[in-house]
Amino acid sequence: MCSEARAVAQEWKYLAQDRSRDPTKPIAGMLSLPEPLMPLVDAIKALDKEAMAAPEGSVAEALRKRDALLLSMLIYNPLRIRNYKVMNVTQSRRGYIYRSGKQYRIAIPKGGFK
Repeated sequence: MCSEARAVAQEWKYLAQDRSRDPTKPIAGMLSLPEPLMPLVDAIKALDKEAMAAPEGSVAEALRKRDALLLSMLIYNPLRIRNYKVMNVTQSRRGYIYRSGKQYRIAIPKGGFK
């Protein structure tokens, strides 16, 4: 039993060798650009333009606006993917995103960070 568990653990270790804990590795291409955030800014502009061309109130418009918002949030307040996955919108402070007057705010519980 122990030898089987060890063999599985060694296989996992072998398979995980190519994974880097260096957070710059996956975005090395962007970081090498003179203006590293420009691809994101360009994508946001393109999404806004597509949203304006979509029928008002349509799903297509909403999807483009959502995607532009997520990219904007990535630039302004980069979080782990896990944080974005669990975000929800509520009228009270129970959710990650809540309404405060005419604004929306993000509040991540202390346990929501690594």
